[in-house]
Amino acid sequence: MIETVLLDMDGVLVDVRGSYERATNETVAALAGAPPPPGRVQALKDGGGFNNDWTLSHALIREAGADVPYETVVETFQSLYRGDDFDGFIATEPALIRTETLADLAAHVRLALVTGRPEADAEWTLRRFGWDAYISVVVGMDVQAGREKPHPFGVLHALERLGARPETALLAGDTVDDVRAAV
Repeated sequence: MIETVLLDMDGVLVDVRGSYERATNETVAALAGAPPPPGRVQALKDGGGFNNDWTLSHALIREAGADVPYETVVETFQSLYRGDDFDGFIATEPALIRTETLADLAAHVRLALVTGRPEADAEWTLRRFGWDAYISVVVGMDVQAGREKPHPFGVLHALERLGARPETALLAGDTVDDVRAAV
């Protein structure tokens, strides 16, 4: 019996086409001189290993032949995505789940968020939609320290914090990296 549901945020709780995907394309365009070719972002994500959009953006910039420090990629990306005090692309993300649905789910199982986002970004989004009342544990990139999905650390850490057993949990995600982390 399922007692715990671990949720990914991007593509599961919120639509990131106009936020993370846009920030990736605009970061690459700004630092490499042109956006990535159509379909390239999704092709890399589908292959796995690019759960972190900063790493994805950096790889796309290098593919384009530009040599830009990773820190510059992160700064450029976050200035677009987060903006000044969360007024960037993050503020435009539409919900993919109704709050009532999440509340009903929380009445039956324990919920946690396992995301590749910085925890501050994830928690801001949870508060924005009022979901913080239903999701008690947030495991973001900060605590994962380089062990983001597909590495299972975030999944196992969330289960430990909830006192949950893996055999009674499931992970709702949208990428091959989510599947690999769940397995």
